[in-house]
Amino acid sequence: MQLQAAACSAPAEGPQMRSASEFSEAWHHHSDMVNQDKDSGICVHSCGRLEAFPVQKLTLSQVCTAARRAFDFPHDVELKLKGPDGLLLQDDAALEGLSSVHAELPETGFHDIERRVDQLQHMQISYICERLTTLREDLSGRVSSELLSLREALEQEQGSRHLSEEVMRLELCQQREELRLQLLRLQVAESEIREMGQVGTAVKQESAERASEKAVDQMEARLARDVEDFRQASWLDASGMEHRQAQVERGLQEVRDVARSAAASAALAKAGIAELAATAAAAAEAASLERRERLSAESTICTRMDELGAALMQEAQRASQLEHTTRGDRQTEVVMELGEQLGAALEIFNEERLRRSSEESPASSQAVEALRRACEELRRRTEDSEVSVGRMTRELARRIQEEVERRDSEVSDVNRRLAEEVDSRLEGEQEVSRLLSALDETLGQECEKLGHEALKGIQRCSSSLEEERKERVAEVQEMNQKLCKVQRLDGLDLEALLAMLKQEDVAVARKESLEAAEALRAGLAEERSQRADATRRLREDCREAIQREVGARMTESAKIREEVQSESRVRKEALLKLHRAIGECGLG
Repeated sequence: MQLQAAACSAPAEGPQMRSASEFSEAWHHHSDMVNQDKDSGICVHSCGRLEAFPVQKLTLSQVCTAARRAFDFPHDVELKLKGPDGLLLQDDAALEGLSSVHAELPETGFHDIERRVDQLQHMQISYICERLTTLREDLSGRVSSELLSLREALEQEQGSRHLSEEVMRLELCQQREELRLQLLRLQVAESEIREMGQVGTAVKQESAERASEKAVDQMEARLARDVEDFRQASWLDASGMEHRQAQVERGLQEVRDVARSAAASAALAKAGIAELAATAAAAAEAASLERRERLSAESTICTRMDELGAALMQEAQRASQLEHTTRGDRQTEVVMELGEQLGAALEIFNEERLRRSSEESPASSQAVEALRRACEELRRRTEDSEVSVGRMTRELARRIQEEVERRDSEVSDVNRRLAEEVDSRLEGEQEVSRLLSALDETLGQECEKLGHEALKGIQRCSSSLEEERKERVAEVQEMNQKLCKVQRLDGLDLEALLAMLKQEDVAVARKESLEAAEALRAGLAEERSQRADATRRLREDCREAIQREVGARMTESAKIREEVQSESRVRKEALLKLHRAIGECGLG
């Protein structure tokens, strides 16, 4: 009996065991059926199950046949029916008045049931193994293909990203080279502008030197003409004095001849001689007075010429102090030469004066007067020339000082602008370096972010695959439960049901896998498009920033070039005005 109880309770302990609620529902259902059809129905307990079924005639044979059919027992199994009190029913009359009976199987019947249960379990396990194998093959093939496609997509994306980075790096290198070439061109242009400025300065200096040399040459020619006029006047005065002295000598000779020839008129001759001696004495006194006046006038002229030479020397020293250049040295040399020439002229004049004073006679008053007038004229011309030379020298010094100050201011302005330009270019280069470093950092961060996102996507894919595997296992378990329930159903084709369930589960799994693959492809495509858009925007931003920087540099360079050209034009105009002014001063 214990073996029978264990055998009867064995199916209830497996996966096919009913719950208490299901058993109570079945009991109530069969009780209702028994109450509804007591005359033709009966409840049979067997193997831990309670089944109610109708019978046409309440006999032992009919009940056993219905029990074999209801409990799926073999048709040749001999059943023993017992009442609620546990007594074996011997005839059909014992069934009357009973609502339920207990059917017991012999030992061979339990062996058949166990064999069938083993067969069913073996079939279930085989089916589950086949399903798991098929599912594993499908999943492994699909997952491997998806992983390969994902790997290829990631490799393609990485290759495209590397290619875009290389292209961007090449573009940045080209733009950097262009900026360097442009900077070199600007430096060459600056050096050319500086050389042009130096050439203009040298031209201005040369023109100023030529103008000053021309003015000095004019002043030297004027002084030479004045000295020549003075020499000519001195020579004319000397020739007049010689002529008058010859006339006086001729008169004395005639008087002597008359005195010698006219002895009779000796008294008259003596008187005439005395008168002539008095006249000669008066002439000698007048000549001595005239000589003293002439000497004083000559000394005054000499002192005036010495003062003029000293003034010229002072002017040369002042010009040398103002200029400190080769032009000032040249003017100083010219003025020194003029001073030396003037000193030589004074020496010649003194020698001539001494010679003429030793040769002149008492009757040279007219010559002395002419000489005095010539000296006064010479002194007046000398004073005029001194005043004009001083005025021209002061004007020239003032203009030279103004030109030097203006050039110094222009040079300082140009240096300041060049310093500002150099600072701005250094700032621009630093800004470009900062932009390039920021771009490299952004690219590195973008690459790291993309790598992290790819790793996260792979992790999500693996987690989703793990979840899907768990869901598939749960579905397999649920399928097993369904199969267990299906085995308890009567009148259904097991093979058709299994095929239907298999097709349904496989279709659902394939559909879910395809949907997951499509979602993954869509996510990858969207990520690729977002990265392409971000790379394109970054490239466009970099290109626009570099173009704006280059445009600003070109605009600033054009402005500087225009300013330098306008400044060179202004300098040329000022130089022409200075040349005209110097020419007018020289002509005046």
